[in-house]
This record gives sequence, structure tokens and C-alpha cells, in this order.
Amino acid sequence: KRVSTVLRTHAVNGLGLWDQVESEGLPLLKGPMRLEVTAAGQSRVALGVLTDWSERRDTRAVARGTWEGGPLRGAWTASWDYDGLMEWTLEMAPAAQPVDAVTLTIPLDNALCPLMHACTDGIRINYAGAVPAGEGRVWDGSKAARNSIIGSFVPYLWVGEEGRGLCFAAENDRGWVTDPQVPCQELVRRGDTLEL
Repeated sequence: KRVSTVLRTHAVNGLGLWDQVESEGLPLLKGPMRLEVTAAGQSRVALGVLTDWSERRDTRAVARGTWEGGPLRGAWTASWDYDGLMEWTLEMAPAAQPVDAVTLTIPLDNALCPLMHACTDGIRINYAGAVPAGEGRVWDGSKAARNSIIGSFVPYLWVGEEGRGLCFAAENDRGWVTDPQVPCQELVRRGDTLEL
């Protein structure tokens, strides 16, 4: 349940997500990453089981497992490169009842994340600077500058400080079901925790 990469150590949970990541001797997360499923007005934290490591080499590792949350269930795959990049793929079986939302929450240590960088589809327009101050939602993807990307999806978002940080990256929003009224990504400050 531990993966060591260049200058980092990751504690992995039953969803293939991180319970913790340590960089330069400091833990970056305030709590485990979690997947929440909202259906019929109720939110449930998904639970998973890491079933096997299908690949284990010095430069690459692949873990697989199953998960369930509310009316949803499926499988997941976490593919690791030696530099700490993890590609996480979540598969969902069709549900018998409507699902309102599936949310991945990454609770970061606010003290270690004063900076951010959000990149869309242009050059010299992407914000890099301080994470906005305040409590609650302090930033969301609709605030990112863009040329022709439709909606609030941001393909690259980094949060951290000069020496360490966490990056979310996705080529596009293929497979996402988006709502124009709900931002795809957001930063929410709750006391000493900054949630991505």
C-alpha cells in the first residue's frame, strides 16, 4: 500500500487514491483523497478494494481494484510512473437510479499550498500566482482564461509552493457529464485545509 517515486512516498488506499503523499519530508495532504457519490439527495463516500498489482517494476507500477458508492460500482486502475505521475481511471457500471454527482476531493494542507497555476488552451493568458484568500470556494474553473474551450473544464491545475505541490491534468473532459452551472474543478478552503 506504499509507492515510492522520485523524492516522494505515497500511501495508497482501496480506491487507488492517496491517503498521503510526502515530499521533502512533509505530508502534503490533510486527509485521504476521497470519491463521493451523490444520489437521491444523499452523499456517500465510495469504498474500494485494491485487488492486485498487475505490474511492479523500478520505473512503473499498475494497481487495480473495485469500488462502490451509493448506487454506483465499478473498477479502477492506477498506473504509476517513476516521477510520481499517477494516471487514475475510474470505470462505472450503469446505475439503476439517477446519480446527481461523482466528486473527487483532494484535501491539501493549506499552509503548504499558497500558490496555483491553471492552464487552458492559450499562452500568456494562464494565471500563475497566489491562491485567492478567503473561506469556502475561492476559485473555480470558470475563472480560468480560455480561448476556445467550452465550459469550465481546466486541463491542467497545479497547487502548492516553490518546493512541492500537486497537479491535476487531463487531456480533455471526454467521459465527463458536465453541467454549465457547476464548475468542473474548484478550490475550497475550510480552515487549514484547501480542497481541490
